[in-house]
Amino acid sequence: MLRKLRIPIIIVVTAVLTQAVGLAVLAAVPSAFLPNGNTRYAVAQSTSTELTWSEGWLPLMSQSINLPAGKTADIMVIFCGNGVANDSHTVLQIKVQIAGTVASPGIVNFADVDAAAEGNCFTFYRVGGTAGQVPVRVYWRSSNGTSGYSVNMYQRSMIVIANIH
Repeated sequence: MLRKLRIPIIIVVTAVLTQAVGLAVLAAVPSAFLPNGNTRYAVAQSTSTELTWSEGWLPLMSQSINLPAGKTADIMVIFCGNGVANDSHTVLQIKVQIAGTVASPGIVNFADVDAAAEGNCFTFYRVGGTAGQVPVRVYWRSSNGTSGYSVNMYQRSMIVIANIH
């Protein structure tokens, strides 16, 4: 009989130990590192290759996240991808807008090495997003496109995290 119960006993013991370890780890996290609300996540990804000479800002990726009525949220966007500046005279630049406002840190130089693929990730944020459907958009451009210098983006993704409070 004990032989038949061996597997269920192992499963129960494993579950209890996992729960105990999880609670011990949670107790060890300082309260300053715990979010003061609920979190929601949204993701977007693309493997298509994009090319531009434009010095004007062009949409590259978009996603939206829904915030409940009566709530605000701090929104963080993690954008990763592979970029190429096709000449030393240009830089591939990125910015993120959250609900139409440029998120901090503003414009970033994503790729600036002459014709070398660069994989990078940047984190953008905005404090105090309001309730409703919040659009999140990644924009890009070539810093010197009118002189004929192009930039490329491929294999990119973005994760949107909202800490709702």
